Amino acid sequence: MRVGIIGSCVTRDAFELPRREGIVLDAYFARSSLASACTDRRFGGVDTSVIESAFQRRIVGFDLDKAFLDYLEADGFDVLVYDPIDERFDLMLQNGAVATRSNEFMRASFDDDAIARVPSSTAEFVALWERGWSRLLKVLDAHGKRGALRVNEVYWATTARGDVDLAKTAPRERTRAANEFLARLYQRMRADLDPHQFYTYAEDVLVAADEHRWGISPFHYVPEFYQAFVRRLEGEGPFRHGARRNSPWVGVSDEPHDREVDLLRGADDVQCDDRVYNYKGRHIVHSVHPRPSSRRLIIVFSGVDATPGTTRMSYFGMGRSLDATVVHIKDGFGSHGSYLLAVANDRQVRNAVLSLIRELQGEFDVPTERTFMIGTSKGGATAIAYALMLGGGHVLAGEPQVMIGDFVFGDAVGTEGLTEWQRSLAYAMLGRVDADDRDVLNSMIPEVVERYGPRFRGSIEVLVGNTGYLERHIGPLVDGLGSCGRADQISLTRFGFTEHNDVVPVFVARAQAFFGSPPGPKS
Repeated sequence: MRVGIIGSCVTRDAFELPRREGIVLDAYFARSSLASACTDRRFGGVDTSVIESAFQRRIVGFDLDKAFLDYLEADGFDVLVYDPIDERFDLMLQNGAVATRSNEFMRASFDDDAIARVPSSTAEFVALWERGWSRLLKVLDAHGKRGALRVNEVYWATTARGDVDLAKTAPRERTRAANEFLARLYQRMRADLDPHQFYTYAEDVLVAADEHRWGISPFHYVPEFYQAFVRRLEGEGPFRHGARRNSPWVGVSDEPHDREVDLLRGADDVQCDDRVYNYKGRHIVHSVHPRPSSRRLIIVFSGVDATPGTTRMSYFGMGRSLDATVVHIKDGFGSHGSYLLAVANDRQVRNAVLSLIRELQGEFDVPTERTFMIGTSKGGATAIAYALMLGGGHVLAGEPQVMIGDFVFGDAVGTEGLTEWQRSLAYAMLGRVDADDRDVLNSMIPEVVERYGPRFRGSIEVLVGNTGYLERHIGPLVDGLGSCGRADQISLTRFGFTEHNDVVPVFVARAQAFFGSPPGPKS
């Protein structure tokens, strides 16, 4: 994976760390505001030969000659990372040309009287930056690469490790103003990008280092920050880059994952709002972990709980760890749930859940384009079904059971060999346990695909291993979407695990990489 950077050492320094083989730094454009880098007119009259450092001469030359645009047009990168830390530098204007007034630029020789200066964060600066941002997106769109852009959402640290007094390096008022300006830029960029294109960080890693190769600074962070960036980059899959292959089998991953995953982590220490939604006498229990500033909504659907009657909410800790308003919907019908698709053969539960999702979208001012439905196993199947019925949104599903009848009845002949949980699922969904209902259950999700697939405008990502789910469950889903002209809206990433339950750590890692942690301090 070839990575280009338009930004600063905040991003560049992470490439000094060990990382997955195949991730290479392809190009680095530093000390260059988008207002300057994304314009055509060369900035002349500057003698860079007097700059002693070859690296500094080169990056100033890139800015003056607008080399970044040439790099974009060459289309040689897989991922482009932008961090706006260097937007702190003022701009220089000369007969319609723009340059970045970096420390390195000031070491060059030029006629200062012929140049106008535009201070960073002023209205004129923002207008020039906006023009550069629009140009960046236009060039990326021309190559089908907007999806390859990642924004490294960093802020000036307000705390430092050890006994360092950051106020001596950057007064608190300056830090506050810088973070307010950065937050303004991020808010603007969010209007044009999907949430997963932002790398966000927890507060405990946006900490200034007490020892750093470049010295003490509010944007020279502790090692944990750079490690977090590398993990995010390693979590990227080929489906993200806007270059889907004709076949939906778009990726194979052999990455190791930590199997020690606590699905209920945070259940006792996360502030959340437990609610009951009443829709025409049908009650949907759900828990809301609000984070309105994220302007994205994640709906987590639960897998089969092995303990009869508990129907616990899966991945409850995600309410604390993901940068979004996270809602867990309880599938409490029967001892092990009903996929929220039918209760005693009554499908009105679907209208209740859909109404709840729309109510939540209104409450948190989140459009369908920023709504995500996620889950594994039973929860993954439910997530796919509701995204299709909603008509959009994005799905992250780990080994979903599309052919529900085959899952419920398994290899049993008749009903004699069914276990308690198999009988419970069949009874909860249809109000009876009859071996002839295998086909009835198998048809539930394919019918949803056939009915709602033609108008679906979202995306579905499926994680699958070598478990037989690809052939048994995912193949029919791909075929169904292909039949209604939506094959390009599903992407698959295949892993090497052989047990169905091993999808859990893969799913958790992918969700964390996709959504990121809540952002750090802004003041």
